[in-house]
Amino acid sequence: MALFFGGRLIAMTNEASYYAVMKKTPSVGTLWVWAVLELSLVPAIFGVLTPICWAVLYKGYGII
Repeated sequence: MALFFGGRLIAMTNEASYYAVMKKTPSVGTLWVWAVLELSLVPAIFGVLTPICWAVLYKGYGII
């Protein structure tokens, strides 16, 4: 679940319009943080780093 919400949040902030980002990302971001906090340490790190690596390496999004 953390992988899905993280990937969805990153993709949405990079591809959607400004209004869509302002409307939808707070709820998706909250669900991502909640999903990561519910996991133990190793799966939580995996749940944070995997969507980031997917976005940077596969999709070509910039971090800055």
